[in-house]
Amino acid sequence: MSIKRKLIVALVCINVVLTAALMFVASTPTAQAQPIGATTDYLIVPGRVASDRAAIYVVDLARQALGVWQIDTTTKKFEFVGARDLKADFPERPKP
Repeated sequence: MSIKRKLIVALVCINVVLTAALMFVASTPTAQAQPIGATTDYLIVPGRVASDRAAIYVVDLARQALGVWQIDTTTKKFEFVGARDLKADFPERPKP
């Protein structure tokens, strides 16, 4: 086996090992929004109430209500913005 061939085989092996190491180290963790088997009656969604105001929207599934809180960047606290009754906003249609 020539030196050139040995060098190519060695470089391929090193590339395989480095690629495997990179995939192992850089693999993204599995996202878990809630533990398996846990139940919740709330959905929380980040969003904006204005172009410069971050907010969170909280849907209470049991009460069928929506609450909105904005984040005050000066005090670093949540401020209640308002709430909606989703049952009144989206009434059930009669079944045909």
